[in-house]
Amino acid sequence: MWFSMHQQFQYIIIGAGCAGLQLAKALLDLPGESVKSILLIEANENHQEKSWCFWHEKNHAYQHLVEKEWNVVGFVGNGISITRSAHPKSYQYINSAHFAKYHFDYFKTDPRITVLFEEVLEVTAAGNVNTVKSVNQVFEGEYVFYSHPKILDPNIPKPTVWQHFLGWEIKTEAAVFDVDKAMLMDFDLGHEPDIRFMYILPFAEDRAMVECTIFSEEIYDLENYENSLKAYIEKKITKNYVIESIEQGQIPMTLTKFRTGNVNNIIPIGTAAGCIKASTGYSFVRNMRNTRAIIDCIRKNEKIETQVTTRKYLFFDLLLLRVILHEPHLVKTIFTKLFKNNPINEVFSFLDEQTNLWQDFKIVSRLPQLPFLKAIFRK
Repeated sequence: MWFSMHQQFQYIIIGAGCAGLQLAKALLDLPGESVKSILLIEANENHQEKSWCFWHEKNHAYQHLVEKEWNVVGFVGNGISITRSAHPKSYQYINSAHFAKYHFDYFKTDPRITVLFEEVLEVTAAGNVNTVKSVNQVFEGEYVFYSHPKILDPNIPKPTVWQHFLGWEIKTEAAVFDVDKAMLMDFDLGHEPDIRFMYILPFAEDRAMVECTIFSEEIYDLENYENSLKAYIEKKITKNYVIESIEQGQIPMTLTKFRTGNVNNIIPIGTAAGCIKASTGYSFVRNMRNTRAIIDCIRKNEKIETQVTTRKYLFFDLLLLRVILHEPHLVKTIFTKLFKNNPINEVFSFLDEQTNLWQDFKIVSRLPQLPFLKAIFRK
């Protein structure tokens, strides 16, 4: 029993993003007697709307929030155009604002959870007591989950590589889009000095999100993306369109070692746990898996320990990041051979870190070998 003037909770979750919302709901779905109280703290009350996409079978816990899915995916690079069925998976889209609303509405029905919009300043542990200090209040929690690495590691270095993007949701005069095909990568942009491709999500025959995505060490000025988008749309889609909405973001592609594991029941989730895959930027499915692993530990009354990835896949990601940094002109060729020489679901499984050693060998053997051999000896 604690004796304190501070507000006490069984579980404190810092961050109401993808990982924090999933975990809070999963805890509430446990039997009532096992979860007595939850505090969910989020710094920003106004949720920034984003597109969350991932490939998956059509049987997951958030299927009801999928607003659009594509059964066919495309790739264009080095003069090659590839179109493949994603069956039995599909490429799926969830609107992050709708995802957040669903969860916050769900939380209103359960008195065990308290939602607070306030910045967290500090998390500390003394003995068996974990203390969370926000701008105006102090709380104690038996378990504390945090999604932003800087909460416990304020001096972590900036990412080695950023995946940064600007997307325009456009409405066209004519029906120009194939509504069942998501273009994952179109490198046909001319001679760019960096790693740059277009990503297209058609929502209707006359409406799509067209996004300029770049891998580089630095973030660019807005005009850089806008020029690429305008040139691409007018050359390859149509000259007659209007921009209905804009989406911009930056995703860290990093293997920085955050403080990991369960220390005094202060446990990383989301970005802090490494749920953003360093080589692709995808995270939604990894967050689902990490949430399930946490809940399994709680059900079994075991110490909460999760492993988002393995050394094998960390090594693969490290090599690709080194190629991106030192030989960016080869990245288009690497992705072209990845999509051209392998069944699409083997590619998805490899990027999802769900392959065995034989599958890894087949995929890697079909890629250019020299850049990765050189990357082994780079720093």
